[in-house]
Amino acid sequence: MMNLLLDIVQDKTSPATLIHLGFKFLYIITKVRGYKIFLRLFPHEVADVEPVLDMFADQNPKDHETWETRYMLLLWLSVTCLIPFDFSRLDGNLLTQPGQTRMSIMDRILQIAESYLLVSDKARDAAAVLVST
Repeated sequence: MMNLLLDIVQDKTSPATLIHLGFKFLYIITKVRGYKIFLRLFPHEVADVEPVLDMFADQNPKDHETWETRYMLLLWLSVTCLIPFDFSRLDGNLLTQPGQTRMSIMDRILQIAESYLLVSDKARDAAAVLVST
């Protein structure tokens, strides 16, 4: 069941409401089993880092309707940070546009974690897990 839900949320053609519903069901499973058990089941390859970071671009920390999505994305990001891989290798292939500054992967992760540590919903707990990894 988890693989089906992850396929839905990873599909770029899925509508935003379906993606949020998939993350909501994943949150319910996490609530029953506990997030520590659930973390082991997330995909955690180097190829998963960029898509998870890109999913955060569509998120609004002040939107109280989609907090489950942000919570699950933060947990997923915390698992991808445990990869024994030098993230600076991912930064080398990024092209910068004229007049645009390039952020490294670690800077993007820290910026996301800092912004979600300030919210007053469950995503703050997942941001704390992310910072602690």
